Amino acid sequence: MAVSTFFKKDSGILSACDIASHEDKWLAWSQFIDNFRASGAATRQNIIAREPPASSDAAFDARIAATVDALCREAKMPAPPWVHAARFTLAQPYWAYKNPAAQEYLRQTSLPEFAARNLFCGARVLSRV
Repeated sequence: MAVSTFFKKDSGILSACDIASHEDKWLAWSQFIDNFRASGAATRQNIIAREPPASSDAAFDARIAATVDALCREAKMPAPPWVHAARFTLAQPYWAYKNPAAQEYLRQTSLPEFAARNLFCGARVLSRV
């Protein structure tokens, strides 16, 4: 994907810090994943460097940290220290599905970066197909 097709903000490529404050946070989150994977090492470092501000949705904030942590593991690069801040771990589990049978599946298949933050979204949470 060429940089010119990235979802951008005025000052450059959308960063992790911009996701939750975007008017469509789910679109921004999805596009961030694509941008990260399509970028070189320097851009990747730049778009994950700053800690996102707290939003009104603690589960979504935890999702951003888990996403950055998992993408860094995927790219074989160190995650920024902010992803390990206590505020990114939920006190209660967040389940992508409320059905108890589905929850057991989610518990078994969620990426470790998500499960460690009490987010249970399944193995394909970062899939873009």
